[in-house]
Amino acid sequence: MGAGLYATPRHQLLRDAEQQENTRPPIAALIRDPRFDRLEWNSLDDLVWMTARWTGQRSVGTYPEIQARSEDPVVRDKALAEFRRRIRSSIPLWLNSTPAPSRP
Repeated sequence: MGAGLYATPRHQLLRDAEQQENTRPPIAALIRDPRFDRLEWNSLDDLVWMTARWTGQRSVGTYPEIQARSEDPVVRDKALAEFRRRIRSSIPLWLNSTPAPSRP
């Protein structure tokens, strides 16, 4: 099993957190924490979809999944760093926005 290729406890925590009320402030704190820079791509992808559901739009843009899965650590790290930057910059879009309707 490769790093970040399968569900991790962090990945599951994010998926479960979305179903709870008042999740946005703790998720924003998690994203602002310096340890966010070590979060694997699977959980980053969950955050993008979570925030997209909150805002009704894909505010972070397209995820560079191919680059993030690259065997070349320089390519992979650069793609993940850009993705984290986009997620951090999206906080104002969803932190205080009205919740989108829940999925069936």
